[in-house]
Amino acid sequence: MRIVATENAESTGSSDNRAARVRPAEVFLAETDLLRKVIAGMGLRSGDAEDVLQTVSIKCLDHASAFAEPSQCRRWLIRVTMNECVTEHRRRRRFRRHATGIAKHGRGLAAKDPAQDAISSEQRDAVQGALHDLADELLQPLVLRYLCDQSSAQIGEILSLPASTVRSALCKGRMALARALMKRGIER
Repeated sequence: MRIVATENAESTGSSDNRAARVRPAEVFLAETDLLRKVIAGMGLRSGDAEDVLQTVSIKCLDHASAFAEPSQCRRWLIRVTMNECVTEHRRRRRFRRHATGIAKHGRGLAAKDPAQDAISSEQRDAVQGALHDLADELLQPLVLRYLCDQSSAQIGEILSLPASTVRSALCKGRMALARALMKRGIER
């Protein structure tokens, strides 16, 4: 799908300011790979990533105003994507609660697939579970720093936090993630 920006009557006037404005849909297309990294870092799998990207693209199309700079729009896109990931996690938690209740009253859980018994699969699941259990205020800076290569200052701009708070959240997040992984039997 290709989104083409069309000029409307108000932008064809003599305003050079409006011509320089950036539309979210244009930046979305350019930053899709970054947004996929954010989604993966937030613990969602590829199928869910496509759903989140679709929701974000719709929000881009619905966003009425343009941004003065691509960096502003990029920060907005990252925030919207992270919020959609948090919403998706909430939906999953509700689903798991209901599914667990149904399974307890049913005949029992189905046997696991043998491929899931591999060590790498167990470790991946443990890491995803540990990331899933982290609080959002710790998970978001970790994702932006280690999967999107953003500096503390850039993360602070995206999350509207001071850089020192971001560094503190990164330290707390790393420690919480390490504790969660050790509880799950993964060390180093």
